[in-house]
Amino acid sequence: MRSLNLSLLFLCALLSFNASGAHVFGSYYEHRVDPVNNTWEVQYHLFKNIYGFSPIPAPTHVTLDGPISIVLNRVGNAPLDTVEVEDFACGGFAYEENLYTAIIPISSLPLNSSLTPLEFTIGNVACCVADYKNIDALNTYNTSTSVTVYPKVGVNGQLTLEYFDNIGTTPVPLQAAFAYTINYTSFKMFPGMQGADSVAYELVNPKSTPSQNIGFAAGYSALAPLPDYTEDTLNGPCTYFPQQNIISSTVVPGGYQPGYYVMAFEKRYYLAGNLIFKDVTLGMVYFKMFDGTKSIPTVEVSDKDTSWIISDNPEVLQYNLEYGDTLRLQFKVGVGQPGDSLYVYSQQSFVDSSRIPAFVSSGYEFPELKSHNPGGQWKAIDTNLVELSFIPGPANFWNGGEFWVCPITWRLYACGGVVNGVRVRIQLIGSPGITVNTLRLDTANFCDTKSVQLTSLGFSQGDYWSPGILADDSTAIKTEINPLSSQWIYWMAANGSKRDSIFLRRVPADSIYSLQSTGSSIQKLDADNSLSQVWTMAGRVEMNGVKEDQFPIVGAGSYSAKSEVYGVNNCDHYSDTLRVGQDFIWGSNMADDGRFTASVLSTDSILGMYECKIRVPSSVREFEYLYILGLENIKPDVPRKVRVRVFNSGPYLDTICYVGKESYLKIPVDIVLQNWDFIRLEVHFLENLGIQLLENTGSSLAVNLVENYEFNEIMPNTPIALSNYRLPLGYKFKGTIGLDEDKIAQTGIRLFPNPGSDYIEVELVDSKEIEYCKVYNSQGQLMLENNFEVIESKFKIGLDQLPNGVYLLHVAGQQVKFQVMH
Repeated sequence: MRSLNLSLLFLCALLSFNASGAHVFGSYYEHRVDPVNNTWEVQYHLFKNIYGFSPIPAPTHVTLDGPISIVLNRVGNAPLDTVEVEDFACGGFAYEENLYTAIIPISSLPLNSSLTPLEFTIGNVACCVADYKNIDALNTYNTSTSVTVYPKVGVNGQLTLEYFDNIGTTPVPLQAAFAYTINYTSFKMFPGMQGADSVAYELVNPKSTPSQNIGFAAGYSALAPLPDYTEDTLNGPCTYFPQQNIISSTVVPGGYQPGYYVMAFEKRYYLAGNLIFKDVTLGMVYFKMFDGTKSIPTVEVSDKDTSWIISDNPEVLQYNLEYGDTLRLQFKVGVGQPGDSLYVYSQQSFVDSSRIPAFVSSGYEFPELKSHNPGGQWKAIDTNLVELSFIPGPANFWNGGEFWVCPITWRLYACGGVVNGVRVRIQLIGSPGITVNTLRLDTANFCDTKSVQLTSLGFSQGDYWSPGILADDSTAIKTEINPLSSQWIYWMAANGSKRDSIFLRRVPADSIYSLQSTGSSIQKLDADNSLSQVWTMAGRVEMNGVKEDQFPIVGAGSYSAKSEVYGVNNCDHYSDTLRVGQDFIWGSNMADDGRFTASVLSTDSILGMYECKIRVPSSVREFEYLYILGLENIKPDVPRKVRVRVFNSGPYLDTICYVGKESYLKIPVDIVLQNWDFIRLEVHFLENLGIQLLENTGSSLAVNLVENYEFNEIMPNTPIALSNYRLPLGYKFKGTIGLDEDKIAQTGIRLFPNPGSDYIEVELVDSKEIEYCKVYNSQGQLMLENNFEVIESKFKIGLDQLPNGVYLLHVAGQQVKFQVMH
């Protein structure tokens, strides 16, 4: 079902139009005070519906009447822009935007020493709306809009205005309400509080006195953000969803009568607690009442312990988090009628940077909402699935704890606008304490060559570290301590009392440890399990490990590792280098002689698409895994979504993968490439990820067995958009293992003859009576496996079934190359 767009707030044009006049849906003011030129600029945006009404042009100018008259002239001879609006109640409409502007010298304003506010009004605005069944049946009500400026005394004693500039920051001012008030009514406000420190609104039914001039009286007012609950005198409790600027109240029979209502919005702008501007916009809303009810979407909530159904609107969920706790909630919302769509209002993160005190540095985190719907969309058919996560950092506990309210609202994308929602209240509860690298400790060890990072939970203004001479910043919530020897460090209150302490014990650094290949991963030897580790591949790409002291082989090249053992000795551990061969077991563009010769570590995130081609010129390859390397998830407990598409003439793969604690994306595939065939890889980054880019200094590529590698990249939001910067990629072919090429050369195996034609004799330094052998070809495919009887440390392998080429013999835990030439 489709209805006209009568849930919008409409304003008629600013002149006295008749019933078939232009239909305007909204307006707003923007201001700029220029202290250099000593001017005040006013911009007035007016929007006119271009469908269903006579094409009467908008006025060429409007006038602000007050202590002086200010004429605002229209910019251009035609509308500035056309705005497409999709209404809550099933309508899609186009509107023309007309811009009126004036630049007024502040010296021309009648300012006085009493600093009397100056109010300017656009009066007798004809607000008109029509019954959606009778477009020509317009009702007209006279209203007014106003602007008030508040003077100040300048630094030189002159009378002037406070510097202010919000021009270009206000979105389209769609002020909307659901046309069909079933179960309850909800108002949507744009721009709401954009740029304003407070907002007030009032809803009045003027139907009985259509000719009266309706002024503004505050129906509700509060400093932003508004509280969760307000009161509606007619309909009782009223819920405000600040993230979406939605006001929702339950409909009480007889509370709202069908008809037309005036809705007034007053916005106030403050600077350092002083009011500097105020403006008022009014509009009309039409309510069409219906008897009966419409089914409300059901919300299934799941956390780590249980799940339950929310049937009433709204419901408040309360969670108390201590330091180290995390919160993950999934919301699965279903509809009453099959085929209905659901839309999530709370798409943005719950970010309010004003909550962070200036003395709190890094480590402050915010609640985050993400979509698990297909394609990461917020609108979905039948079922809508989103997840709220919060992983508070140490800085979130700067004052011992804080309080969050995260509103999430769903509505049916259908006539009637029925919604359901939740508000998640998160109380952070922190007790004073010192952390070392995120761990709560009373004693910590440190290397004699390294500082220690300390964070105080419950830090207050005026607190400090002692001895302060050892701290990089003795008054910061987080600081680096550089101890001279084993000693106590104290966290002191402003009054000199001790809040907490920690003993730092000096220990020597550990020696370098060794690496070995286990066939599918790299293992650190003689090293303590690490809570933090960084692996480096080919000396260029840095990746975090996903398992303590172990990292999977993601391609050919040289591997090394650096790790830090928290709570043991707080020292860096370094490894030697282990090289995985490239010529016959693994194929990867990460080999030492591959395309990428320099790394660029990007501190920004990527959100966009990367595309490349992979071609096999002279062999048949069976791909088992593709890897995208060098990714970083700054919140590893909340997996980030990546869409991967692999296709040639038709799609091989279209899947959603996730990056969690690991620094790479592992993509299982089942793709066979014939001679000179190729696949195209598309990587869609649906959520922000930190990323490393590699630089290619050559125009062509000969890398491993993939000898012809063609790229075409699309990376719109990366800081480096040059064609010679690439994502580091890796591949694993089916049936292959990763082997340390250096250790192959040191094997205790002797082969004769090599190359061989009919057979090859294997001699082992240390052998058993029966040895189990495997033979791999140069493409990593298993060609032969069997048990062989060993006589005097020797046995023979027949080569009749092996074509010419290079092979790998795997026996007695060792590997060796040989060649077949018939």
